[in-house]
Amino acid sequence: MMITKLISHCRTVDTALSMRWVTAIILAALVLSACGQPDTSGSLSSANNASQGASAQQPAVPPDVQFGSSVRAMQLISATNGWVLTDKHFLLTADAGQHWQDSKLPKNVSTSVIEGVFFLDTLQGWLVTSQRQTNNINQVSLTISHTIDGGQTWTDNPLAPSNTEYDFSSDNLSISFVDSQHGWVMVPLMSSSNLSRSVLFQTADSGVSWNKLSAPIGAPIRFTTPSDGWIAGGVAGDKFYTTHDGGQTWEPQSVPLPTADNVDQLTYDLPTFQNNQDGVLPVTFAGSKHSGIGFYMTHDGGYSWSLATTVANSTELDPGVKLPAKVIDSNQWVVTLPKDKLHMTKDGGKRWKTTQSNLPIGIIELDFVTSSIGWARTTVGTCAQFKAQCTNQTAVLITTDGGETWTPLLSLNAPA
Repeated sequence: MMITKLISHCRTVDTALSMRWVTAIILAALVLSACGQPDTSGSLSSANNASQGASAQQPAVPPDVQFGSSVRAMQLISATNGWVLTDKHFLLTADAGQHWQDSKLPKNVSTSVIEGVFFLDTLQGWLVTSQRQTNNINQVSLTISHTIDGGQTWTDNPLAPSNTEYDFSSDNLSISFVDSQHGWVMVPLMSSSNLSRSVLFQTADSGVSWNKLSAPIGAPIRFTTPSDGWIAGGVAGDKFYTTHDGGQTWEPQSVPLPTADNVDQLTYDLPTFQNNQDGVLPVTFAGSKHSGIGFYMTHDGGYSWSLATTVANSTELDPGVKLPAKVIDSNQWVVTLPKDKLHMTKDGGKRWKTTQSNLPIGIIELDFVTSSIGWARTTVGTCAQFKAQCTNQTAVLITTDGGETWTPLLSLNAPA
């Protein structure tokens, strides 16, 4: 507005000269000088205000994502890219959570039928959806969808017909791909509470066709090569199996206890490998005298494991509890303990750093891509009255300083 007025004034200079030529020339020079100069003070102020507004702005999410929804799963793919699956949305971000976009899901697919998601990188991903039979809700047909453009388009292929009763009661379907061609899907089967059964599917053509294999338990899987893979979990979380033939056969494994007399039970996580030989395996210890987490290392492709370090927990853990931990690489590991701070090592467990700020409560999952950048998934149940008007508060948070501070990416409420 100021510049427009100055330009208008510039156009009247000739008229002013005819009346008071000396004064007008001086005024015209000043006005012309102002006409040629940008309004720097105003633009800098606007830029500063915009910057302050951007830093305070909450992440941009679809308007209805806050209502009656909760976080089911998440994956931090890179420092800027990741996804979050809620009850009502499958959200993608490419700018570290500053903005979220609803994925363009396959036709006739809603998030309520998404049973599992896995992204190999920022472009390639797979998701498994289910379609229940009207006469038996436990009998479902499974479809797997593949994207090569970051979730913009999907290609569907059948995974399994509707002749088996699968168990999707706790979002426990597991997907693992080692490259664009070789992948596995573990689907738990309906069984009694003291049994863990499953069926394993394997593909060598990106998911176009699948082979049905057997597996010892229904639990999360991770493959590191087309031949080598692991299953960790079971009813009590204390089972650990490995395959070296692509899932055709499985062998049980175990690790040495740190103090056999003080540990009552082990709960296995999945190992992370940096190459075909070197890997790290987190194992939670539960016991009346000793509890915490141990990090085991292998240098022979997972055939044998040795304890590298332990992090003790100050309170007793119930059997089957798995402490949230993340192996970033062969030397950098992160773990959070109940009612405690985040612990990080950058030298393979020789020294541990404990964050000085308090962690958000209720962390159930950690995902770091560097020692600085990570996500955390939290869940906390609250009731407005005693056992009444209860909600399950779930959230995804981000840290960019190694866990010293956390910023909410998504914060959702759903009926408990």
